[in-house]
Amino acid sequence: MNKGKIPAKLKLSLKEAMSATFPPAMSSLLQEATSSEPDFNKLAQIISYDPALTTTILTLINSPYYGLQEKVHNLKRAAVILGTKEILKIALSVTFQKNLSLKFQSCDVLKYRTWRQLVWAAVSSEVLASLLCPEEADIIYTATLLKDLSLLLICCLEDEEVDEFTQICYDGDNLISLKKDQIERERELWGVSHPEITLALLKTWNFPLNEIFQGIKYHHDIDHVESHIPSVQAMILGTLWAEAEFEDSSTVALFKIKELLRLLLNIDDKKFYELRTLIHTNFISVCETLGLKEEQEKVCFYTFPIEKIQNFYHLLQEVETAKDVQEVAHLISRHFFWLWGIKNFCLGLSSPITGKRLAFEINEGKISILQETDCVPDSCSKICSKKTCLKLKANNKLFGCICLSQPVSPDEKELQLYTSLLTQKYKTFYFRYLETKGKALVLDLIPVGIMRLDKKGKILQINSFAKKIFQVKSELRGLSFHNAMKNLLGLKLDEEWKSFLQKKISSYSKLYCPLSPEKSIENSPCFNFSASWRILEGTEQILVIVQNIQEITNLENEILYQQNFLKALISSMQDIVLTVDQDGRIIFTSPCISHLKGKNFFKVSSPSSPIKFRWGREILKEQNVPFEINLCLNGESLSLEILVSPLKEEASYLVVGRDLTVIKRLEQKIRQQAAFDHLSKVYNRHQFAVFLGREIKRARRTQKGLGLIFFDLDKFKEYNDLHGHQQGDNIIRQFGQILIKNSRQGLDFPCRYGGDEFVLLVSEVSKEALDIIAKRIKNCFDRLYKKEVSLSIGLTTLRDNDTEESFISRADNAAYKAKRMGGDKIVWE
Repeated sequence: MNKGKIPAKLKLSLKEAMSATFPPAMSSLLQEATSSEPDFNKLAQIISYDPALTTTILTLINSPYYGLQEKVHNLKRAAVILGTKEILKIALSVTFQKNLSLKFQSCDVLKYRTWRQLVWAAVSSEVLASLLCPEEADIIYTATLLKDLSLLLICCLEDEEVDEFTQICYDGDNLISLKKDQIERERELWGVSHPEITLALLKTWNFPLNEIFQGIKYHHDIDHVESHIPSVQAMILGTLWAEAEFEDSSTVALFKIKELLRLLLNIDDKKFYELRTLIHTNFISVCETLGLKEEQEKVCFYTFPIEKIQNFYHLLQEVETAKDVQEVAHLISRHFFWLWGIKNFCLGLSSPITGKRLAFEINEGKISILQETDCVPDSCSKICSKKTCLKLKANNKLFGCICLSQPVSPDEKELQLYTSLLTQKYKTFYFRYLETKGKALVLDLIPVGIMRLDKKGKILQINSFAKKIFQVKSELRGLSFHNAMKNLLGLKLDEEWKSFLQKKISSYSKLYCPLSPEKSIENSPCFNFSASWRILEGTEQILVIVQNIQEITNLENEILYQQNFLKALISSMQDIVLTVDQDGRIIFTSPCISHLKGKNFFKVSSPSSPIKFRWGREILKEQNVPFEINLCLNGESLSLEILVSPLKEEASYLVVGRDLTVIKRLEQKIRQQAAFDHLSKVYNRHQFAVFLGREIKRARRTQKGLGLIFFDLDKFKEYNDLHGHQQGDNIIRQFGQILIKNSRQGLDFPCRYGGDEFVLLVSEVSKEALDIIAKRIKNCFDRLYKKEVSLSIGLTTLRDNDTEESFISRADNAAYKAKRMGGDKIVWE
């Protein structure tokens, strides 16, 4: 794949899709959108080609979105009240959604869940832009609405020629929510990322891509939001806000948005709630106007204060770590009583072990298991005669339901919010439990065959050792155990097996040792099968243990080998491993810290940074929470990141520590390489661009001078040819040191611009002071090289109408003039 270039087949398909989807009127609307003063007559003419569009626009204008006191009956009156730009924004929204939906009516991604996220992002970006950059708010709405155009088109293409490029479209339920490593995967699959393709598509419309629309490239760059211009900040925050409202199951992103707004705009909790309410009101109005309706999964918590969501989220954290389904049922029972005083209801939950649903009845706070069933809602309704049923459904999978004996109370929205968050937490519990407990049941590492059968004798699970016995690779799931024995081993189970299935006998055992003359007794397998009834998650099942009698004599040697292997494995690990008891006494350690055995862990270590609780036994309860600590080793301190996991059967804890010394050193080196030129030790050109944008803004805000000095080394090539490149490199190094020594830390920024060109960005400076600095640097350099290599220097200061490009260009031109004058000159521009 040619990185940075859209594949030809994909480019052609997208171009055709654009032409078929968006008529010339859409292109005209977009070009008007970037005009400083849109022409209302031209806009009205474009809109008049579609009478339905006029009606839709007037509907939105008269909605609560604008809160007008009088009803507007025509576009001209609307333009007088709202302005031409606002009418243009509405027309674009309606045309974009309508045309795309009509063209790809059968496209699965163009559902309500996709449109609602696009609309929320656009509306919230506009609201935030009204605070950050009010004059650009309407354009930011349009840019944010169009930011994912490429994803929508690619994933709706019906051309078999480009099927290979649509693989990324079905990794999740929501197309436009950024997934882990998505941008890297897009570049691997398409050569470029979806924001870059969107900009390329807009360019095909002859769309004037101004600074705001160029910000589409960064709409997912939340980690560097503070470094972008205000309009791009609004787009980035709006994008994240939409994901937080609709896709982030833990609601962590919503809290992140609140904190970012506090830092960037000094918005407190009350103001955040007001903003969120305003965005929700506008969002509902736009959705109604566009005909977007909620589907099966409703969004029910827009109008709740962030504290309410946060409280529910923290309350439900304990569901994730529950020991089994029954404990989850007890937790839900307590929550319903604490929050709403509900003591009587029916609860159904899917079991991650049996695959069945367990039904519970809560009566006056007491819980009892009713029965196992395939359909939780039906069983709850039949058994409990409930009137209201709240489903726990995510990703089209039903995890359970909560059925109430009376219609939902005035707390309906709170119940729906609780249920929505509970669904995500139970989903996490379900798959965690399935992963840990389910695998533990199979016991793949033990040299004994283990199988689970249902009540009818059909295979549910089989471990790897049992597969070896049957000489199969598949799971045999659903196959009758009787038929498996007969077809794979030639062993027919007798009538005693039927009696066992009918529970006439409590256990079953069978020895299988074929010793026929034509077989070698030494190589013949000899197995013992034993079966017994077990109850797992309230469901009766059969556990079959298959033992190879020939291998039992070697079991002790195998255990000894595994012990030695485990010791060797721990010894070879770079991480430090130790176990502690409930008081923190060290029981076992990696060989490198064996001298700590018997000591108290909390006395030989300390936290690297403040923590919210006392350093001691309390941290052992903080499972899956990493801590940075300092571990004392023979008078030295070792920096570690530790993770604590309980060893429940041992009443002890496993502590695994990762040595951070090398990592921190590497992180520092990477930061250094990313920001500095390796030869001159001054900032590189990329870092200069960051400083330039920031300092220009600060200079205009503080009304203090900003200067730029451009240096070009004269006769540098001749010096290299005469003395060699090593001596040339020394000049670069020494000039870098001269710039550093003549710079004020935090106020001046020396950078290598490229090759033998350097710049010095000087803040809070007058023209006179800038001239003195330039002369001082020139004198220092001249003393070293006696004019064998000299400096052509260009100086300038920031002007009111300057852009970053014009500011740099002026200093560069001044240095060029100095060079044309024979070099060794200082020229002002």
